[in-house]
Amino acid sequence: MPSRPFPPFALLAVCPLFSLGVLAQSPTTPTLDWILARHFSARGGLSRIKAIQGLTSSGSIRVGGMSLALHIQNPRGSFHSETSLDGLTKVESFDGAQGWITDPFTGAPTPTPMSEAQLRQVRLQADFDGPLVDWQAKGHQVSVEGMAPVDGEPAYVLKVRLAGGGTLTSFIHARTFMEVKAINEAVSEGRPIEVETRLSDYRAVDGVMLPFRLAITPRGQADGLVIQFDSVVAARTPAKD
Repeated sequence: MPSRPFPPFALLAVCPLFSLGVLAQSPTTPTLDWILARHFSARGGLSRIKAIQGLTSSGSIRVGGMSLALHIQNPRGSFHSETSLDGLTKVESFDGAQGWITDPFTGAPTPTPMSEAQLRQVRLQADFDGPLVDWQAKGHQVSVEGMAPVDGEPAYVLKVRLAGGGTLTSFIHARTFMEVKAINEAVSEGRPIEVETRLSDYRAVDGVMLPFRLAITPRGQADGLVIQFDSVVAARTPAKD
């Protein structure tokens, strides 16, 4: 399953475009606060982002010439996904503390506790705000690493050293201030792994922009998988009288 998160998933915006004039007036070396302020504004604003209490998403995973049905329930702080093909369903569940996987595709038809590496990953998925929101309170470390091109377009490079271990590098488009690429570096079973995610097809969900397409490719592999969401529904904090 992906990172981020879904979604990651790290994902989102309502006023997505800033004029080139605004970009030209930015500092020569933008500060982290400067970049994050524009990134959060592009996603829809912190108040809207934090008002979301859960996401319910459905779509498909395309991998190896196959298309699998995908359904995700993502209440704040927890995560549950079901991936189905030909009558078999892989289930991943995380209650905020513990996680289990049922995977009949690999001969594990009964729930199996997640490994520490799997728990680190699913915690990122459960945090649908993304690691950049309230990063200090979450115990992460974030630094600006300069700029780099993504598909020929300039992007700010933010390195996130995750509190639970591992590193996430986020590429923020220099004009739209949306996240367009993420590289997740971690250690699994004693071996370093690196996974690249391309985020696109942003759509507004309750005033917050979310990527409906995630292209995920492990380093060293020519092909990966593509997650395409058809529907994403947000649950919000009830309005106060």
